[in-house]
Amino acid sequence: MPRATRRASLYGALCAIPALALAACTLPDQRPAPQPLATPTPTPRPTPTTVRAVVAPRQPTSVVTRRSATSTPDPALPQTGRFSIVSRAPGEQGIVLANGTGPRRLLLPGEHGHAIWSPDGWRFAVTNPFNYPATRIDLFDPTGRVLQQVALEGQLMEPPKWTRAGGHVLVSVSDASSAAMGGWASRHWIIGEGEGRSSGRDGVAELRIGDYRYLLPGDWSATGRLAVSVFRALTSGGPDWYGGTAELWTTDVTLAATRRLAIGRYDPVGWSPDGLTLYARGEYVPVREPDGTQYDAATALFAINEGAGLIRRVVGLAEITAQLADLDAAPPRPLRAIWPAAPAPTGGRIAVWCVLAPDPATTQDAPPTFILTIVDDDGRVVWWERRPPPPVHFLVPAWSPTGKHLAYGYSDKGSVAAMRVIAIGDDTEITVPLAGLDPPQWSVDGQWLALGTRRGLELVGVDPPGNATLADAHGRSPSWRPRH
Repeated sequence: MPRATRRASLYGALCAIPALALAACTLPDQRPAPQPLATPTPTPRPTPTTVRAVVAPRQPTSVVTRRSATSTPDPALPQTGRFSIVSRAPGEQGIVLANGTGPRRLLLPGEHGHAIWSPDGWRFAVTNPFNYPATRIDLFDPTGRVLQQVALEGQLMEPPKWTRAGGHVLVSVSDASSAAMGGWASRHWIIGEGEGRSSGRDGVAELRIGDYRYLLPGDWSATGRLAVSVFRALTSGGPDWYGGTAELWTTDVTLAATRRLAIGRYDPVGWSPDGLTLYARGEYVPVREPDGTQYDAATALFAINEGAGLIRRVVGLAEITAQLADLDAAPPRPLRAIWPAAPAPTGGRIAVWCVLAPDPATTQDAPPTFILTIVDDDGRVVWWERRPPPPVHFLVPAWSPTGKHLAYGYSDKGSVAAMRVIAIGDDTEITVPLAGLDPPQWSVDGQWLALGTRRGLELVGVDPPGNATLADAHGRSPSWRPRH
């Protein structure tokens, strides 16, 4: 793959930092379940009523289920399974609830792509495999009953992103009708259960912010806000495909409370735990490689108050370089760009991957190398990775929910991938080979990782460190299931 195409693809690929680790993690054969301290109050469950939709051409085709509240808990709610997987086992193809060991339950038969639980545990989103014949996004309740079915034109670009409240998903698809834009045109949809198309509230809305050439969505905040980079115009033949006029906006699931935070290119990388501060990469500068390749590189990290719109520069590459030198950890070559950055879910720390300038002794197609640092909200380097980093083409990070560990999947040659897990403070590391580059899936207490490896679906004990346990030889695409 040419370097210019690889780097352009990288910026789009690194903006999705999934927040899917939301379930209990103890394997049932290892530890008895605690006894409840009190009798839980039954959670209201809905009674479904199906309304079929009439759809205009080139709009999503949907079958919407309208739900009304009821005070009776659903007795059909399956209790088997700490997480779901997409199984390809003979005689058991479909979405399976499993514990790693012990009972299993086939929840939804058939062939599927991804199955992702909502943070509230009352829904899961399912995609069809291979985006064929079209992209399908189906929402189900925990018993497997259909809540919403949507067909979209184009190819799914990444797994659906649930809001923190769990009521809606963001779905991004490539837009084949705009292939003239270099293959990077996309459309983005916010999908919920809805109330039927005849009511004007069918639960499907396209994310649009004025006239634009390209949208780059970030992640949802704890307050239900979505950060979006908007490119009004694109530079033709310039140093970077993303060049041109850019703005940073936030919106909500209704698309009614939309506001512009900044003019200029700021790529969102995550939110503070309270949802009030947005972190973004910025200060893009043109970079020319020895082989003549040109691109724009982010050189600083910013914190933006979403309510007041105040922008604060947290740290830049020059300050990181100077601090590492003071710590007797000077980089072997100049720092060239900030790749992904990931705020810790517990707040106060941001993981920053800094790309090193190319080594003149390497070949032109050699993947770049990086230095991983962690800075606080004031830009002070509080930790850095001592182990020499691997050269990578792609990198997908994820903090554990407790903030004690940082995992990142990386790929050095496209299909060769691994997961590295770092214990912040004692520098303990675990490396696990992977079959692909799916985002790390953390349990809610940060003790386990569910990974799709070459052996199948594996559970890796992290806190305390343990060996990988083969949970399912035919499983993939794990998603922890929140407990009610």
